[in-house]
Amino acid sequence: MPNLTRRGMIGAVALMGVLALAACVKPTPYQPRQDGYGYSSTQLEPNRYRVTFYGNTRTSRETVENYLLYRAAELTLEVGGDHFQVVERDTERDVNTYTSYNVYPGGSLFYGYRSYRGPYYGPYYGPFYGPYYGATFGTATTRTTEKFEATVEFLAYRGPKPADDPFSYDAREIIANLGPHIRYPTN
Repeated sequence: MPNLTRRGMIGAVALMGVLALAACVKPTPYQPRQDGYGYSSTQLEPNRYRVTFYGNTRTSRETVENYLLYRAAELTLEVGGDHFQVVERDTERDVNTYTSYNVYPGGSLFYGYRSYRGPYYGPYYGPFYGPYYGATFGTATTRTTEKFEATVEFLAYRGPKPADDPFSYDAREIIANLGPHIRYPTN
């Protein structure tokens, strides 16, 4: 490991803190939308609703879609319905790629054919006196994250669901089947 200056040590500690916080991020729990994540519900017409669930980068597509159906079933029961019919359903995937470069202050700088350490008193051969003078450029790390957002528009009805309609769901059955997999906020 190269000799680290005080600034380098502070930078290393800050980087470790950021990585530790990133490791603490948990999947989005089942909750009303807050801080950009969770579900939102909107009544569009007397028996027509739209529900959207926003997951963070730790929430799988399957979880986002299950929470979406669970909320639609919950809302159907809240308004006095027994089953709901999906009119429109969509899941969007947001992908971001980040690249970070590891820089070690106090190391060596390799530029073209010339390498040196410390102050250089000879002829000027290029931009060696910039912000990374005396730094080692280590590896580049690339990380890709993805988030999912699912939306369903549905009609809530009373009575038993039609047996021949593949777009209709019994709200109580959805609650019973998905309920054990729902994770609520722990705070």
